[in-house]
Amino acid sequence: MLRLIACFAATALLISCKSIPEDAYYAQEPIDVGYFGKFDYWQPADNTFRLTNTAKKARNKLVTDGLSVLIFDYEIDSNGYARNLRLVETLPANLITQQDLLDMDYAYQSWQPTKANSTLTPLTVRERIITLPNGDITMPEDEQSIEARVKAVIEHFKQRQDKDNA
Repeated sequence: MLRLIACFAATALLISCKSIPEDAYYAQEPIDVGYFGKFDYWQPADNTFRLTNTAKKARNKLVTDGLSVLIFDYEIDSNGYARNLRLVETLPANLITQQDLLDMDYAYQSWQPTKANSTLTPLTVRERIITLPNGDITMPEDEQSIEARVKAVIEHFKQRQDKDNA
């Protein structure tokens, strides 16, 4: 299940190759959503993307002996372009830099509105990624705390280990 989540998250978070126009357009003030909530408003415009070696190297910085957490924000403007990618926090602290985040290709650059988003609602998206020691990633549900997700991940691996040892 974690691998499925990791594959979906990695696919859904990649940047497309289109260039972003310089001027942003906001039909209204952006609303705050999480990773999963953004899909109610916007869908990736291009998901045919190949991860670069630079992105792979930057992402490898998140693989540690324990769990690592990456929290970042960005906006999707009313034209469907990602803007203002910003590193919020990492655990352990200072695990990556703002430039590393930019290099990681964790956010599509262009989006298409969903049928429900006829008003082209802009968003401020907060993404939270937990990287496991083996490199797999998991993401808390938008309303779930990171601590609760980490606890669930640890419990999952304990149960799996108990089954393997039985």
